[in-house]
Amino acid sequence: MTTMTTDPANLDALAKELGQAWAKEERDALHAEGRRAAGGWPGVRSEARSRAARVFADQAPTERDRLATLIYHSARDAWLDQREPDGEDDDDY
Repeated sequence: MTTMTTDPANLDALAKELGQAWAKEERDALHAEGRRAAGGWPGVRSEARSRAARVFADQAPTERDRLATLIYHSARDAWLDQREPDGEDDDDY
C-alpha cells in the first residue's frame, strides 16, 4: 500500500489514523487473550517505522521518519486515552 497524495495535511491525517488503528489492534489483541488494555503504551518505535515504511513507501526517508513519529504518538495517545484500570488498586474501593 502506498499513499496517493503528497499533501502534508493528508499525510499527517493518515498517519494519525494509522496510529489510532494500531492502538485498537493492540487493545483488541489483549482482549482476545482475556487481558486488560492497561498500563503504558506497549508499542515500540521500530513498529511505527515499519508501518510508515509500508504505507508511505513513496516518501523520502526523512518524511517517513516524521510520519512514523506521528503514527507512534497518535497510537500512544489513543492508548492512554482509552486504557483500562490495571486492577492493582481494585482493593482500595
